[in-house]
Amino acid sequence: MGKANSLAVCIVHWSPRLIGTIWTQVHLHGGGHGQGRDLCGRTENVIAFIGDGSLSEGEALEGLDNAGEMNTNLIIIVNDNEMSIAPNHGGIYKGLAELRATNGASEHNLFRAFGLDYRYVADGQFVDAGIAEQHAVAEISGIAKAGGKPVYEVASTFLQRAYDQLQQDLVLQGNAAAIITAGFGDAIGPGDNTHASYFPIAMTNTIPGLTGLAPAIKEEYFAMLDWSIDHAGGLDPARLLRS
Repeated sequence: MGKANSLAVCIVHWSPRLIGTIWTQVHLHGGGHGQGRDLCGRTENVIAFIGDGSLSEGEALEGLDNAGEMNTNLIIIVNDNEMSIAPNHGGIYKGLAELRATNGASEHNLFRAFGLDYRYVADGQFVDAGIAEQHAVAEISGIAKAGGKPVYEVASTFLQRAYDQLQQDLVLQGNAAAIITAGFGDAIGPGDNTHASYFPIAMTNTIPGLTGLAPAIKEEYFAMLDWSIDHAGGLDPARLLRS
């Protein structure tokens, strides 16, 4: 569940990314593009930009958590300018204020707690940089953008958590990926409505550019999976039917 497995067949091309929300930068550029670069054997720098106003969003924290164990060339620039579209709230901002007041010397350092190599610069912060569904979808988009052909397997009932990332971070970018969604079969009880896997096809059918496939037998499944990986024209989630 929530595990991204990547197959890399590399076609190198890159252009600036249109984003809907800034906190996806750490996922797509940091996690995804960085892994795509490594899978394709390239060595260019990967740089993700994020403002302090976006750091409290859960997906940004997931991306930082993942970056802390990537052990690769990743630079995350945090623009800690105390500016946002609305006042910032939460304990994270007390820690950021302490870092500013101590020129980065405070022991309350969120970035080092994530395992990142931290560098403080007076006019900006430079950080050399658990998988969750939101993070995983944004990450496979970055892998695809960097030239890989990602295959992502996820429990179908949990894919609904990543609806925003499916639409904005994957489909809107025109990046091709194969998504396998699996149900729980007889492992759930009759009253377990949160794991029933009822909604993946209906949900993904609302996203233009996303192709849904529903294999009924093993041979269809493998044929659809091969087609999804090789098909260059779009995104092809294949759904494993419950046994």
